[in-house]
Amino acid sequence: LLSGDSDEFMQHLKLAGHNYENDNMKEEIANREQLKNMMESLGFESISFEWWHYDLPNGRDDEKYPALDFIKE
Repeated sequence: LLSGDSDEFMQHLKLAGHNYENDNMKEEIANREQLKNMMESLGFESISFEWWHYDLPNGRDDEKYPALDFIKE
C-alpha cells in the first residue's frame, strides 16, 4: 500500500484505471484510450486498473518473445 494508507491506494487505483473520467483531463484520457485501442488491435491485453500496463495474450511466450535486457556499460 502507498504509505500504508489504504484510502490513498484506492484513490491511486481509481486514477490509474481505464474507466477513469475527469473533465480536467480530457486530452490525457483520450490519449489513454488511443493507446488502449492500438495495443489491443496488436493483440495485447489491457490491465483494467493500470492504463499503462499490457500483457501478451495467454501469458508470456518466452520462446516467441524473449525478455530483452538492455544494459548500458
